[in-house]
Amino acid sequence: MASPPITKKAPDSLLNWLELVEDREPSYPQFNLSDFYEKYDLSADVEKKIIDGLSSSLIHPIVLEELEKRGWKKTRDKLMSFRKPKYVTLKRGDFGETLLLLLLLEHFQYIIPVVKLRFRVTKGQSLPGTDLVAIKLSDGKLIEFCYVESKLRTYLDYGIGAEGYLQLQKDYNENIPAILIFILNVLAERKDPLLHVLLDYLRRRDDIHGVDRFILGLTLDSTSFSESVLKNICDCENIGNYPRCIVTVVKLNELRTKIDYFYGKIGATAEDEN
Repeated sequence: MASPPITKKAPDSLLNWLELVEDREPSYPQFNLSDFYEKYDLSADVEKKIIDGLSSSLIHPIVLEELEKRGWKKTRDKLMSFRKPKYVTLKRGDFGETLLLLLLLEHFQYIIPVVKLRFRVTKGQSLPGTDLVAIKLSDGKLIEFCYVESKLRTYLDYGIGAEGYLQLQKDYNENIPAILIFILNVLAERKDPLLHVLLDYLRRRDDIHGVDRFILGLTLDSTSFSESVLKNICDCENIGNYPRCIVTVVKLNELRTKIDYFYGKIGATAEDEN
């Protein structure tokens, strides 16, 4: 692989590893498409960023930082031992969700009020609804509220894009989406100022227009991608009657091997998805 070009990007930027396809053809008028592919060697800085992202989905980094500050090494080591494989099994899809989260923060400049994966405490535990919520603010006011769904496949699955999009529709159609209730509860517990922003969104949800978005993340093996995956999204019923969707595709070489490698770095084993 080539070395990334010299730019002002931070050393751990994912764009030192991934390349965004410009002027992509074919394009799809039904949704906005961001198409990333693996172009450059995976540097130590980018690798560390991904490992830290996966680790923080298990234990909040502030918890570990506070133990470090206090010099409580034995307590920190005990907490870190939670990540040994006999305790932690992650779905392969969690890798795709982590990559999408990092891209939303870095490339798309979204705020992620709550990292939902961090609240799963038992193997196979199912958490409410949509994978993530991402928001944008301007002068303290909400300008985008995004329902985010992540899907990953290490093999060709023509229907995976449509499956993810239909999940977004289903969650959005709820009177009050489960993910919104979940996030409000977490923000209330930690007395986060964003609570007031999202409470106001909840109050006006049926009356405001142009704020809601869908974001569908697809992490796919580069040898198993087909345009039919995207074309099948276009065939979803009533796609024009829902919030505008941003489809973010990340195509990686030897995806299955990469997941096993990164999970091994944090002491986790991979559970295959159905």
